[in-house]
Amino acid sequence: MAGEPLTCAAPGLPSYDEALGRLLGAVSPLEAEAVGLEAGHGRVLAQPVFAARARPAAALSAMDGYAIASSDLLAMRDGLKLVGAAYPGAPFVGRLQPGQAVRVTTGATLPDRADRVIVDEATSAAGGEVRLVAWPGDKAHVRPAGSDFSAGAPLLPVGSVLGPGAMMAAAAAEATTLTVVRRPRVRLLVTGDEIAPPSDAARRTPDSVSYGVAALIQAWGGEVVDRTYCKDVGEILLDAVRRQATHADVLVIVGGASRSERDLGRSAAGQAGATLLFEGVRMRPGKPVWAAVLADRLIVGLPGNPTAALVAARVLLAPAIAALAGRDARAALDWSEDDSVLVPAAAADRDLFLLAERRADGTVIIDKQEASGHAALTRANALVHLRQDGADRTADPAMCLPL
Repeated sequence: MAGEPLTCAAPGLPSYDEALGRLLGAVSPLEAEAVGLEAGHGRVLAQPVFAARARPAAALSAMDGYAIASSDLLAMRDGLKLVGAAYPGAPFVGRLQPGQAVRVTTGATLPDRADRVIVDEATSAAGGEVRLVAWPGDKAHVRPAGSDFSAGAPLLPVGSVLGPGAMMAAAAAEATTLTVVRRPRVRLLVTGDEIAPPSDAARRTPDSVSYGVAALIQAWGGEVVDRTYCKDVGEILLDAVRRQATHADVLVIVGGASRSERDLGRSAAGQAGATLLFEGVRMRPGKPVWAAVLADRLIVGLPGNPTAALVAARVLLAPAIAALAGRDARAALDWSEDDSVLVPAAAADRDLFLLAERRADGTVIIDKQEASGHAALTRANALVHLRQDGADRTADPAMCLPL
């Protein structure tokens, strides 16, 4: 965490942009740690990766065919002596002499003196000789030594997110250990007398929110280390906040975000000594969302309603997790224009986030938009953002975010 946390000095609720700015102003990448290559996927580099040696280390055949010296190409019409073969991992032993050819397959090391490969389709081999039967063109079909990268080349800079391609490059560089930003440890504190784990909810409401929130956290680089259920009792909740925040980089409190006498999450954080960043946002759904900082640890309070919680987590919590994990926070907010959406008129006093379904034939806003609903979430794979400025945007392309 970086800098002094901001307080809610301005009257009224902040806009979404204001709340996001306060939240991101209170977080910064965590410290670095070393992990094995096999644990690198999805992590963010804190130190660059350099190539241990050139690749390929020697010239390789790019096709199946016959390795020759270019000076023997014309003589190949009458036949070159076939003196051996080279395969990947089993090179030809010896030096290619004038008038000779070596059988090679894709990836095989070229013999000394060979500088091109004549593909099978242009040759005919019989009786220990190989002849040219069609003009092979000018392409050498050779991967020169160091043509991929040279020894010491900087392959992956600091800040690289290690996706599949980056993992291949790191392995090719022989980087068996990677220095990456530590994953933020996140604890989930699920509140509500009526809430129970899905396995124990026969007579109560099954907790659904924390599972969707956990998936978002993991998707953006966080690690969920604990899920605890807590009753709506002030002393119990205060003790839980103190204990859970001590052992986490981020504490997410699910439920208890509104302002009734049974909504105690925000007050428990305050009693624990947290400084509020905001308490409520001019957005729908998700208006009760709040955030605070306690001893350099972030606390985010989400509404208990599933759609409201998922929307608030996607547009506020996800970028904060990404920033802590070393990613560009704005990468978690990859809004794009989508002119296939029929944009409705928006309320002027709040940002509106609508569940939408992106399909092959365009994006459709889902009819039933309920903060407490689950069924619409099975179809929703995007959010449509309508800003609170009250401008008539019905003729503009919609701004869409993958959910």
